[in-house]
Amino acid sequence: MRYNHHMNDNDWIHADMTGWNVLITGGNSGIGYAYARIAVNNNANVTIACRNENHARTACMVLNGLNEDNKVDYLIMDMAEPDKAHDAAIEYMKSHDRLNALVNNAGGVYRKDDENARMKTWNANYVSHVVLTMMLMPSVIAFGAWMHCEHVINSGEMRQIGFGSYHGTIAYSV
Repeated sequence: MRYNHHMNDNDWIHADMTGWNVLITGGNSGIGYAYARIAVNNNANVTIACRNENHARTACMVLNGLNEDNKVDYLIMDMAEPDKAHDAAIEYMKSHDRLNALVNNAGGVYRKDDENARMKTWNANYVSHVVLTMMLMPSVIAFGAWMHCEHVINSGEMRQIGFGSYHGTIAYSV
């Protein structure tokens, strides 16, 4: 399945993803978890990347209960630290033969009382996504599976890729 401008929301929600390997950052809650549910329900093997191992385990347990035929696993990765994204990419490729879709979803805004808040926010919302994507793409090509990596999705782009009713500034406004 490839995206084109004629697709609607249902094309994504009901796509056949049998045999796909999907990596979703921030897949233990919120929008990332919704992506993970859709991918699992469409027969994909899903890896969620999360900061907190307990939250990751809980999300995997629930997601694995949705579809017995597919595997949901997790990587521990804090997007505020680009080195962790680098290490997670290496770990992912050691245990998976290909990547069909990468969803760069995780991010956040760090507290002002943290002296490194600006740098952590910049890293979590931009730098680590670039590091993760750049690390995974050459690895996918090296494994000879470059033709199978069909999608890199950044959550901020959801409106352009068929999630027409989603508006991030409204979804998270207080």
